[in-house]
Amino acid sequence: MRAAELLGKIVVDHSGARVGYCTDLRCSIAQPVADVAPEVVLVGLLVSPHKVGSLLGYERGRTRGPWLLRALVARLHSGMVFIAWEDVEPVTGAAIHLRPGAG
Repeated sequence: MRAAELLGKIVVDHSGARVGYCTDLRCSIAQPVADVAPEVVLVGLLVSPHKVGSLLGYERGRTRGPWLLRALVARLHSGMVFIAWEDVEPVTGAAIHLRPGAG
């Protein structure tokens, strides 16, 4: 699966209620095997109530920059939640569906 297949998609819970939009992905790098590129594993989704551009790294808390930009990103993405990848149903359509009890 490619990142472009998830980013920007609407995320709905098991009852069909809108949770928000997939704005970013969280991945980890698996332990590399000799002479083989390490595998990148999708760990979860960042879901925001607003379908607005990049987080620019400001959601990590360590990123510094102009206070106005920090404030704007914080406001646009307030209410963002992390959804673990194991809480996501197989993605087949226009929306990302969560498993019952997820979120």
